[in-house]
Amino acid sequence: MLTSSDICMCASAQTCPRVVSRATSRSDPVDVRVQSTCDAATKYAYKVKIVSKSRQGEDWTVFRGRIRAVYRGMEGGVGRNQIHTFWMKILCNSERITVNKEYLIVGAALVQGSDGVFKHLLEANTRVEWWPSQSGSNSCARKKNATNREICEKMVYYNYHMINTGCP
Repeated sequence: MLTSSDICMCASAQTCPRVVSRATSRSDPVDVRVQSTCDAATKYAYKVKIVSKSRQGEDWTVFRGRIRAVYRGMEGGVGRNQIHTFWMKILCNSERITVNKEYLIVGAALVQGSDGVFKHLLEANTRVEWWPSQSGSNSCARKKNATNREICEKMVYYNYHMINTGCP
């Protein structure tokens, strides 16, 4: 649960995150993702695999996600393969975020709970974008659907850019 010490963060979670449609993801240039990641207000940008989804009380949907890559975050605060929680108001449509899928999540609101676990609030300043799987023989070039192939290629380029160049 979010505790009273987290109450100031709850106020910012009054609106829903921007869950990017596949059509927008396909048409957005890589620079849009880089600009979002490097914006001064951005506190974190991760590639995340959602491992579970549950309801917490009357107000929250909570996603647990394994961090696959860190593109922006606090020094020493977040590492690969750690599990973090992502909190979304129950009134938001959480159906577009699916267990066992990967996403680029770029946001500005997070708190570290008394248990040491980071709680990322998915709110109006958060961008959530599906990241096509590339495991095994499922490389971008092997994707049959042109939309998924183009999104995959853009995400691969974003990953390459952020790892090799980072934010200006």
